[in-house]
Amino acid sequence: MQACLRRGSPAAPPWLRAQAARPGLPARRAEGRVGSPAPTIGDHRSRLAGTMALGSIVGLPGDLAVTDRQKGHIEGYAIVSEDGMLATADLVMPDSLKFDADRRFFEQGLDGVDVVVHGRHSLEEQTHSASRRRIVLTRGIPSIERHSSNERALWWNPAGASFDEALTALGIPEANVGVIGGPDVFVLFLERYNAFYLSRAPHVLLPGGRPVFPGVPARRPEEILASHGLVPFAAHVLDAAKGVTMVPWRRAR
Repeated sequence: MQACLRRGSPAAPPWLRAQAARPGLPARRAEGRVGSPAPTIGDHRSRLAGTMALGSIVGLPGDLAVTDRQKGHIEGYAIVSEDGMLATADLVMPDSLKFDADRRFFEQGLDGVDVVVHGRHSLEEQTHSASRRRIVLTRGIPSIERHSSNERALWWNPAGASFDEALTALGIPEANVGVIGGPDVFVLFLERYNAFYLSRAPHVLLPGGRPVFPGVPARRPEEILASHGLVPFAAHVLDAAKGVTMVPWRRAR
């Protein structure tokens, strides 16, 4: 899938190849998070104290387990470079932004949601991607349509229908949702996220790349999350050798 933002394993299923050919939103999401559906992490009940090394992440630690979501929970997942980019300027997630520990964290997170939401070039490529329900954003239709090659998916144009209408059309109006990008998709939910899981690769720079949110790098992603009522919890170390961390941001109550 040329120039597709992806996060996961490489092989793209036939429905995904068909999706890429569909007119709609420009390619946005970077690797590790595009391709087949991605994982979500869940709602934290207690504030995390200190930095926790997650090690090999065979399973998530107890305080990150996907056990505490309420109906209608919306969470976002992204990994960014030091300058806040998801991908290069040509919409490719470089290998320098791909880390096994982050991939496992991302996949286990998405395994806990009911629906994955993304642009037509932003997909996760994971073990359970083919079985996930999804809503794919596009400007190529008036409002909502059944996906032509994936019976578990819908096309959705936010200009023609609300997100709640899209969930109802999919048959799960109170679904727990995982949003995986790209920028135009992430920004749509800034007022609705219950949680946003922001991973960072501090030694990677992608000047001129695709930012996680419009307005980056003039503003840091953390500043944008905070300006929309999200509060950072303690950082978790995903890859100590490479300095990769994940900070859970949660809606202030």
